This record gives sequence, C-alpha cells and structure tokens, in this order.
Amino acid sequence: LPPTDIAITLTADPTFSVPANTSIVGVPGASRILLSSSNNDVGVGFAQSVGDNVAFEGITFIRSTNCTIFCIFGPRNDGFHIRNCVVDGQQDTFESPKTMHCILTAYAGTKKNITVRGSTIKRLNFGFIQGNATLDTCENILVDDCNFSGNVGDDLLFNAPLTDITNVTVSNCRFTDHASTSSPGGVAVDFAHV
Repeated sequence: LPPTDIAITLTADPTFSVPANTSIVGVPGASRILLSSSNNDVGVGFAQSVGDNVAFEGITFIRSTNCTIFCIFGPRNDGFHIRNCVVDGQQDTFESPKTMHCILTAYAGTKKNITVRGSTIKRLNFGFIQGNATLDTCENILVDDCNFSGNVGDDLLFNAPLTDITNVTVSNCRFTDHASTSSPGGVAVDFAHV
C-alpha cells in the first residue's frame, strides 16, 4: 500500500476476502486506512482471511466515523499474522460510540498459528475476541511486543465455552489506560474456558 490515507466505506461482512499466501504490506505510520460504513448501526468487517498464510503488515487502521465495525475477521485457516500495525477505534472521540473490535474469530473452521507482533491496538472494544457460539478449535496463538491502550472491553479475550482454545502465549506486551467504566470489563488478558 502507498504511504497515504486510503478511505474505505465498508459495505459487507466482510468487505474484502484475502486469499491464501497473501501479504498486505504498508509503510509503517504512513499507510493509513480510514474506515467508515454504509450503515453505521449494522456490524460490518474490513477483511477476512480465506486461506492459509495471510498477513497484514505496516498498516494503520483508523475508524473515521462512529460505525459498528470489526477490523479483521480471522482466521479459519493455518497461518494468520498481524505485524507492526496500528488499530485505532477512536472510542473516546465519538458521543455514544458504537462497537469496534480488532480481531474477531467468528467464522467456522479450525484456526491455528495466529501471531500478532509489534502492534498497537487502542481505543476500541476488544483487541481479540472469540464469540460464545463458536464451535471450532483455535490453537497456537502468539501475541508479542504489543501495546494495548484505552480499550473498553478486554484487551485480549480468549473465549471458548463450546470448544477449545489451546497454546496461547502473551509476552512482552503493555496494557495501559483502560477505559472500562464498569466491572467486569477491563481485563488485560481474559481466559474463559481455555
């Protein structure tokens, strides 16, 4: 991606499908994707991996309007990586902000070998979340050298009431300035049935 602002209006859930063995690479700090939605009240997603070995690197994602979005649906395959990215939900800039998550593992299919490295995830609801209804396993997750700041829900929620999540490593991460106003929100790393 070029070192410029790229405005994208999301229209579907997800708007883009990323095929196997694809890396979307930007210039760190300069390749910025400004996300809005065609319907602010309906949850839509930016991208979903639909094959093995998908990566996003050096991209800044910014929610530019108060819309309900999920940045990345990922993955349901083997190998999904986020490196040196920034995801900024701007929760504190909107009156009555709507929901934004960074990574949502909601789609069916076994998910494995997920890495998030050297990234900043800030001012949104959840940094990583798996929905209660998910039935497929998730294994080998590494979150390393990341910054989490100003988020409202849990920074990382590894949640598997109906299935299994195994081999999760969170290392060298920083969790600051949590924006939750009520309990039990505001957990840096939350393991539920994992």
